[in-house]
This record gives sequence, C-alpha cells and structure tokens, in this order.
Amino acid sequence: MTDEAVIHRRLETASREIEKYTEYDYILVNDQLDDSIDALKAIILTERLRAAGREPERADEQKLVELAESRRLEHVRPGLGPILESFRKS
Repeated sequence: MTDEAVIHRRLETASREIEKYTEYDYILVNDQLDDSIDALKAIILTERLRAAGREPERADEQKLVELAESRRLEHVRPGLGPILESFRKS
C-alpha cells in the first residue's frame, strides 16, 4: 500500500470516528503528542479510580483527575468546531 493510500485510509477512519464524537466521554486532540499521552494516562487513572469507587487521595492523583476532566466532551466541545470543519472539507 502506498503512503498516499495509507494516509487516505487513516483520514477516512478518522472522519468516521469524528462523526460519532458525541458518543464519547473524553476527547483527545492529538496536536501535542506529549500532552495527549499525559491526558490519556490521566483518563485511565481517573476511570480506574471511579471503577474502584475511590476518590483521589493524593495531590498527584487529584491533578491527574483534573487533567482528565478537562478532556471530557462537555469541556472540549466548544473548541472542536475548526477540527470538525476541517474533516468536512476533506
């Protein structure tokens, strides 16, 4: 498969995923890889805490929960317009 075909397939997949963004709890915009990795780790920790019925006990846990919460759909939705529009043009 050519590089162009791979890129085209990935963009099509992303477009289908983006169309269903309202079904997700969290939204990660991978514009800064290190930030996205940190946010993903925070989301996983937050969901593990929630599943265990625990509240964050330490300051570092609380900070990670706050980072995860900042990626919840209701907090990210206002900034999604330009991203969604860019996929409509593709």
